[in-house]
Amino acid sequence: MIALVDDDPALLESLGSFFAAHGVDSLGFTSADGFCLARVLDTTDCLITDICMPGMNGIDLIRQVRKSHPALPCILITGAPGRPMIPYADLGVREVFIKPFSALELLEAVRAAGVQGRAFPTYGNPW
Repeated sequence: MIALVDDDPALLESLGSFFAAHGVDSLGFTSADGFCLARVLDTTDCLITDICMPGMNGIDLIRQVRKSHPALPCILITGAPGRPMIPYADLGVREVFIKPFSALELLEAVRAAGVQGRAFPTYGNPW
């Protein structure tokens, strides 16, 4: 399961639908605090979070996640392309995507993190 954390509900809905169409389960959260309160970290296979959000930002969220889940694959997304990316490597961030980004490239990064998703059932030829 992928946890998507971004303060843009339209982006969450769009990515959630995209991942579902590719057989990957996801849950969307409009804040880092909402993600933490949901207590889904133990069932999360990959965390995708925006950097800039009201309240706890994505960097602080990853720092908090690292305390109990140091190996959880994390991917950052941002609308601020001018930010230096080097510090994020210290957090174990796999990739940083700058908005607007390709959903297919994001899916490839998620799969590279080990999240394969479920296979769709095959019913065979009905004829």
